[in-house]
Amino acid sequence: MRRSPPARGVLLVMAAAALVAVSLGGCGNPPAAQIIDRMNASYEQLNDYQGVLDLKYTLGGNGNDQVVEIKQSFKKPDRHRLEFLAPAELKGQLTVFDGQTMWNYNPQDNEVTVFEQAAGDTVGQDQKTLISGVIDLIKTAKAVGVAGRGHVEGRSAYILELTSVAAEGDDPVSSQKIWIDRQTWLPLKVEAYNSAGKAVSSAVYKQVKVNAGLGDDLFRFTVPQGAKVTQGGAMLEVISLDQARKAASFSLVLPAYLPSGTSLLQVSRVGSGTDLTIVLDYGRDESTLTISENKVLPGAVPMPGIKPMNLGGLSVEVIQSDEFSIVHWTVGDVEVSMTSNLPLEELGKVARSVR
Repeated sequence: MRRSPPARGVLLVMAAAALVAVSLGGCGNPPAAQIIDRMNASYEQLNDYQGVLDLKYTLGGNGNDQVVEIKQSFKKPDRHRLEFLAPAELKGQLTVFDGQTMWNYNPQDNEVTVFEQAAGDTVGQDQKTLISGVIDLIKTAKAVGVAGRGHVEGRSAYILELTSVAAEGDDPVSSQKIWIDRQTWLPLKVEAYNSAGKAVSSAVYKQVKVNAGLGDDLFRFTVPQGAKVTQGGAMLEVISLDQARKAASFSLVLPAYLPSGTSLLQVSRVGSGTDLTIVLDYGRDESTLTISENKVLPGAVPMPGIKPMNLGGLSVEVIQSDEFSIVHWTVGDVEVSMTSNLPLEELGKVARSVR
């Protein structure tokens, strides 16, 4: 969700638009390729937009939904401003990115975190919620088909059905449906489904104004009076498992055993070079399991409160609290830390399977 589609000549866009207009005028639904071409051409003409994103996702397996409302402002190539409107505990929180610097503001604490020289890829997690991110999602899908037509907020749309680009077991989302506005040819809605066909999240774009003439000042942040300012450290960049393997200077290790129902939710990286850490986030209902890996470096300082322990024949170091445990050990030249709220016995099974 970070790069715009390849540029096209004006005459080519006009010719393609005329051709598609004729083909879409008949009965039935056009092929997915025609819808995508029309969407790309429309996005090429977009310089900026402003709108409201309604995001809903399911929390674990308890059926509870979290609903978030965000006012989005975007200006090419990658400047954006995200302001939380709901729920109440997040209202007023703000993220502003001017293409180089990112500011995170929490009005409840009147605190600003500043990330200097933040590369576009580094802020990819925010950009995934933007319209440009939805278009990138379509580009990286394994397969795209047309599921029919529907309506979103009273607007007629074609529904594209996507098979996830992630390998099986690498992502809890196995498919998505994307509603493409038949008038503006931009995404209106995204729904994600797990392997059982259950919707796990949805995003609806409302009140979208395209080419609103947004000024650059909107994407700069002025620190409020009296606010505490802190400099952000290294930022997480969400990547694929294959990208993690290529980025690491060590051989990435993975668990052969996971508790039933547990799947890989996200892969991310932080830092670079010898300071690179790969983070693997797994989940199942209310259970969480995070594995962090980095190259073993000389002179490492032990974490306070860590205790040596033997987990079924594997020598590890453990920190325990009432809510979670941290298990730390090495596999060859790889330093591994596992943080989870699972029972220690279960974590031992996972740890022994890592190779």
